[in-house]
Amino acid sequence: MKKSALEQLRENERQNRANHILNAAKTVFIKKGYQNATVRDIASKAELTTGAIYAYFKNKDTMYGEICKQVFLDLTEHLETASNDKSGTMLDRLRRLYMAYITYHEENSDNTSLLEINYQNLKIDKTLSKELTYLLNRIMTLSTLIITDGIKNGDLPETVNSDEYALTLWGTVEGILYLNYYGTIDHFKFKVKNIVNNFLDSFVGNSNKV
Repeated sequence: MKKSALEQLRENERQNRANHILNAAKTVFIKKGYQNATVRDIASKAELTTGAIYAYFKNKDTMYGEICKQVFLDLTEHLETASNDKSGTMLDRLRRLYMAYITYHEENSDNTSLLEINYQNLKIDKTLSKELTYLLNRIMTLSTLIITDGIKNGDLPETVNSDEYALTLWGTVEGILYLNYYGTIDHFKFKVKNIVNNFLDSFVGNSNKV
């Protein structure tokens, strides 16, 4: 049944208020970290009472989970744009994907810093947890699809497990980004993109020779 103009207005107002709270929560989480942030901090930033916050969100974890979902959606869109270009070899396509991933980290460090908490440890409802898992799997699938095409095209042996191969790549890149976050890469005066490019050249570039 079609909503009345008044019902639509109220729904829009509620969504706007929820977005306002999430924006305040995101600012607080970035500034204080997930562990140190409180609902009272978020209410203060949003200029609302804690009661008003709980009218929209069950707890701090739910707000954090919703913000993670926004980041996952933004990151997925960014990576899908890079992966839509199917020209070149498997190595070319993987390079574009991972360079886009690193660029996102460099240009959106506040967003990616929020993903350090494992959402599976949050006290959130099953629906939100499933949404986060789905988005994370979508990100992983982008790499798997490229690798699957690479196997079909002879860039990799048919015996290669595409999921396992993709996990190895993502895990390595994540490890490099982790070291960069804590200053290890800067200490050696290395560039993250150079390290990842060299890794892809050696690991992926030589895989078809196995």
